Amino acid sequence: MSKKLFTTAAILSFATMASAQDVGDFNAGAGLSILGPMVEGSYQVTPDLAVRGIAFGAISLTDTVDLDEYTVDGSITLNGGGLLMDYYPTNSGWRVSGGVVVTDFSLDGDFTGPENFVGNISLKNDIAPLLTTGYRHTFRNNMTVSGDLGVMVNGLVASSNNADPLVQDEIDSLNADLDQIPVVPFISIMVGYTF
Repeated sequence: MSKKLFTTAAILSFATMASAQDVGDFNAGAGLSILGPMVEGSYQVTPDLAVRGIAFGAISLTDTVDLDEYTVDGSITLNGGGLLMDYYPTNSGWRVSGGVVVTDFSLDGDFTGPENFVGNISLKNDIAPLLTTGYRHTFRNNMTVSGDLGVMVNGLVASSNNADPLVQDEIDSLNADLDQIPVVPFISIMVGYTF
């Protein structure tokens, strides 16, 4: 393929795409995020502002593992949703978003062995701010592809009902380390359709 033909093909390809957001458009999408499967819906309020609702997770898993002298029955639960405001500052697909998410996350372990006890890791707050930046591209056929990268301003906390002072010291040490990480990363990629 000649350079001229390649250039013409590239121009025609980009000419069939659209990036501007039209007022009144509704977009629905589904995809994956670091918080699990995700669905979203957004409404374009103005050319540079949209309101977006998200739901993610729907994860509930259990497993049993052998750990030294203990058998651990573990389970993880992750569900949540949120509301975001999307700002498109350059009249293109690039956006900056902020809002709040409500998250139910719990990682539990029932330890059976010389002692029986429960260990848990969960988010500090059920409701937390979410800040992201991303890009949504709308094709001429109204299909969209989007992605976001950001942080949920929240932390993790560990606990156990084991009253052994040595175990509680380990929990305190773990929580001191977790306190150094005040955010949870957020990544998503979505495919959608604009109505």
